[in-house]
Amino acid sequence: MKKEFSGNLSGLKPHERFQLSVKALARGDMTFHKQLIRSCPPEEAVEYLDLLKAAGDCAIHVLLAIHIILAQWEMINALVLQPLDLDSKHVEYFYTTYREHPELSEDTCKVVEGFYSFLAERQAGIKGNNDSRRSELTANALVLFLPHLYSVHYYGVEGVYVSDETEFVPGLLDSAFCMIACYHLDKARGLIAESLGLVWPAFSSVCRSGMCLEPDIVMEAFSSPVAISLIEEFSYELEELDVESNINQAWESSLRETWQSYNR
Repeated sequence: MKKEFSGNLSGLKPHERFQLSVKALARGDMTFHKQLIRSCPPEEAVEYLDLLKAAGDCAIHVLLAIHIILAQWEMINALVLQPLDLDSKHVEYFYTTYREHPELSEDTCKVVEGFYSFLAERQAGIKGNNDSRRSELTANALVLFLPHLYSVHYYGVEGVYVSDETEFVPGLLDSAFCMIACYHLDKARGLIAESLGLVWPAFSSVCRSGMCLEPDIVMEAFSSPVAISLIEEFSYELEELDVESNINQAWESSLRETWQSYNR
């Protein structure tokens, strides 16, 4: 593993030594990290180790929050997304095209929620386990997608899903189920992104302004791979939320207080 510093280790300032240590920990270079500890002048050791302690405490606070969010995401996957048994081509369309066109989201939301409302109202009047009646009702409800699908295809709306089914009814079902899939994926991922949007930008702000380090490096040094993976997985949604300009003040104040409590 390549070290980022090849000069005189004993001449480093505490904050410089701290930054090199965090980077070494992030890349798993324990040998260099130990060299930094051993070469630290005794009179600077407390300040240097306090900086490491402060960064570690900040990362742990964020890690706990991220693991709670991760549990929420796993629950959503298990209880909502997996039972839907979403078609892989619809999921692929969501990730490669649909979310690149946020203008599609509002109409999709209206149509799909209208579909579910229609089903809920009509099914409430069906007594017993009348499966054939419910199937007929679902088929009738799918007609609600027709005006929207006709409109987006007629006007050539950019990014809209184009079914590879050649017959009318299979094509209608394929397009309708794709909209339903995108609706659920959009809602599910949006909930997780909002939760991450409370903590990650605040942590990023403290890392960059206080530690002069990138947040992913600090997290890799003191955290777990699954936390980093979750942040990476939702990086697109975090950017779309524009969370960097709307940092949660409570989280930032808490993390900044933790960071500054060791190095006033």
